Amino acid sequence: MTILKTLNSPQISKVESFNVPLLQLDYLVYNQALTGNYLAKLFEELGIICRLLEKPDDLSMGI
Repeated sequence: MTILKTLNSPQISKVESFNVPLLQLDYLVYNQALTGNYLAKLFEELGIICRLLEKPDDLSMGI
């Protein structure tokens, strides 16, 4: 998870507080390699994968 330096770091010491910043994201981007697969499984185990999949995944960055 990347946090802008201008923002306060989120509290992620408990599952409930870990989910809050994830569910507030405008976009969620992760790779489809080993770390991305781990995150997908983690989100599934946290019970938030369905809500995260609703987020846009098309990032037009002009590259």
